[in-house]
Parts: sequence; C-alpha cells; structure tokens
Amino acid sequence: MCFIGFELSHILAACGAKVVILSNEESPLSTFDNELIDSLVQATLKKGIDVRLGFEAHKIDKTETGFSVEAKRNGLRKAYHFDADLVIHSAGRIPAIETLRLSNIGVITNEKKGVEVNEYLQTTAHNHLFALGDVTGNLPFTEIAGYEGGIVAHNILHPKDLRTPDYLATPSVVFTHPKLSSVGKSEAEVKESDIEYEVFSDSFSKAFIQRTQKNDFARYKVIIDKKNRKILGANILGHGAEDLINIFAICIQAEITADKLSNMLMAYPTPSRQAKSFF
Repeated sequence: MCFIGFELSHILAACGAKVVILSNEESPLSTFDNELIDSLVQATLKKGIDVRLGFEAHKIDKTETGFSVEAKRNGLRKAYHFDADLVIHSAGRIPAIETLRLSNIGVITNEKKGVEVNEYLQTTAHNHLFALGDVTGNLPFTEIAGYEGGIVAHNILHPKDLRTPDYLATPSVVFTHPKLSSVGKSEAEVKESDIEYEVFSDSFSKAFIQRTQKNDFARYKVIIDKKNRKILGANILGHGAEDLINIFAICIQAEITADKLSNMLMAYPTPSRQAKSFF
C-alpha cells in the first residue's frame, strides 16, 4: 500500500468518516522501519480506522447505495464483504507513457513501466534523449524530479562531463498524524553490509513538542557507523517528523557525525532540535 492510502484515511477519519484500510501487505509502507510502521498502525487504529493487513480486494461492485468490496485474507478462501460510499484505489501509479509510442524509436521501458535510463539519465536507446522524474518510475517525488532536472540540464550542456544522481539521502514522508519519515539506509540494508554499526532507538513521546500534540506514538531509530560516527540512516514517527528528517538528510549528505550534530546550537522549543537528543 502506498503513502496516499494512509494519508487520505487519516484525513477522512478526522472529517468524521468511518474508514477501512485493506492492504494486501502484512506490513504496509515497507520502505520504512518495521517498528515505526507498527507504531503508526497502532496510532491509526486509535483514530478509529479499521486496518485490515493481508487483505486483498478481489471484486468491487456498484450498488444502489454505493459500493460493495469483496476481499480475501491472504492464504484463505473465505471472502469478506465491505459496504462503502466511496472506494479509493491507492496502490500507487505507473508512468502514463503508452500513448507516446516510444518503442517506435527504440526506447524501452523498465520493470516499473517507466522509461529505461542509464546512470546519466539517458535513455538506453539514444544517449541524446533523457528522461527524468515520474516518467522513469523511479522515486516519484517532487524533490527528485527537480534534482534530476538539474542533472539532465548539466549533462545536455556538458556532454564531456556527465554527472550521475545520488539518491542515498533522499528523505520520504507519510503525511499522517503523526507523520512518518525516513532517510538513508535501513537497518536491514546496513546488516547486509560489512559496516559495524550502532542503533539508537526509543520513544520520545514525552518530549515537549510531542506532548503539546498529545502524541503517544512518537518514536525514532537512527543508525550510525560505529567507527567514524557518521549517520547512515534515520526513521522518525512524530509531530514535526517531516522537518526533523531534513536535519538527518543534511547530516548524511554533508557527512556530519552524530557527535557534531548533538553539540549544535538550535532553537528551542522546535521539533528539529529533538535530533540532538537521539544519541
């Protein structure tokens, strides 16, 4: 299930609607840390939203009063039925490039049905043709489209000095309440490497900013390189997580160590200042 499903469910529930989330994944939002996902699911349930994990919608019928959705639990034959005034499909989107008939000039698509590009964002068929942003099916974020636009502009103007994009420190945010954000490597990714790492993980629901929002689910997980103390990745669930994650994105891109971050002077009380206390 993509970000939009959770975001819209929180908005609709806040407006008084009765909301049911059907996710074919046992753990939704799989690009984020599992522990924080679990906390977000608990926060979602507390809002009265019915979260059904491992349920796949098989059939949607129009009725006199709205819609009827038939879903099945993964691995089971029994069908479950849900009546609704509105059904929102939020499993994501694919690039709308079929009508361009790019195959006529040899441009091929990738497994995400986007334009296949090389490390310089050139199409694999013609190095004078470039593709960027949502059309490639890779990281469909506004920030990425702008970033890739700069790379492509440089590569067009300087064909002998081609640049490649670096997506390592790309922050992403689920705009629920509380918000969930992440940047850098996950713990699973770091485990697969040879890096000796350290994990800092805890609740920060007692922090001043979180208490003002009555947020009982605030959590963080930050991963650092044990040898050089550089920050490898961060996941945050809480009020202000959408800004707080930018602090860690800057630290990863500028190679600022955890020790240096914890000794920086920041305005108080602000959500971003909380980054100092995570180590």
